[in-house]
Amino acid sequence: MSKSLGYYVSNDGKTVADGKTLPISNIVRQFGRNIQLGNNSVLINNGCACGNNAFNASFYDVSVNTTLVAGAAGIITVTLYQDGAPVNGATASVTAASSATVNLSFDSAVKVLNGSNSVLTLVVSGTSVTAQNVAVKAASA
Repeated sequence: MSKSLGYYVSNDGKTVADGKTLPISNIVRQFGRNIQLGNNSVLINNGCACGNNAFNASFYDVSVNTTLVAGAAGIITVTLYQDGAPVNGATASVTAASSATVNLSFDSAVKVLNGSNSVLTLVVSGTSVTAQNVAVKAASA
């Protein structure tokens, strides 16, 4: 696996409904071929064809930082999804008043089998939000 890094943001103030994907739309930094910006997602292409089993995998560090405005009072949760499934432990929650600005951040690691592709997305739940800033950094570990 070659070294790769992607740092992506969105700060266009889009409203995101409960249970929907947060926007990720702009490249800040990108190095290498394994990590790319997708359609509101981060794409990881672990191009090594070294065998496709649990022992032939690579790990990627993922950092998430969001600034959101609550659409209603309640608990706001941001969760990292990998290939449509939540990543264990890759979540942050806060209780917010209606129209309150909140910051949620967390770090995680994801595993991608060699020769495979993976799609990372951020899903908000609990209430709708306005996404003032969403930043994701993914780097080969």
